[in-house]
Amino acid sequence: MKQCYCCKETKPLDSFTKDKSKTDGLKIYCKECANEKKRQWRIANKDKIAAYDKQWQEQNKDKKSVNYKRWQQNNRGYVNAYNSKRRADEKTATPSWADLDKIKSLYNVAQYFDWISGGFVKHHVDHIVPLRGRNVCGLHVEHNLQILIDKDNLRKSNNYGNQI
Repeated sequence: MKQCYCCKETKPLDSFTKDKSKTDGLKIYCKECANEKKRQWRIANKDKIAAYDKQWQEQNKDKKSVNYKRWQQNNRGYVNAYNSKRRADEKTATPSWADLDKIKSLYNVAQYFDWISGGFVKHHVDHIVPLRGRNVCGLHVEHNLQILIDKDNLRKSNNYGNQI
């Protein structure tokens, strides 16, 4: 048993994380207090964290894509479940009156743009009003689709109204 320096509660040793520099080998704060301190720091330093993240992403573009591909390989079940849910959402959001030929042609045009750029610029077919939006859900119809460069589409995320 050990007393937390912050909350002053006596807790079991497994409530503390390891710290080799301490005489007992454990940090002085319990895990709960340490997590709360971290949460408060993150709230107080949102701008600093965002700037650091942006800088890291700019400097580590290659690492980011390699790590993401590795994550996808190691989490195949999660990726398959996500893709399956996405296809189901797309299917249920496609009304009977949708012009499927026009929708397919948009995907073909995006693929053609990829080919023209020699693979240097990827293009996505984006739903203007997301299929799974927080406040509004769109349909999978030709009027709700646009072709965007991948970076713009990923920056837009699943938002509606915050157009680029």
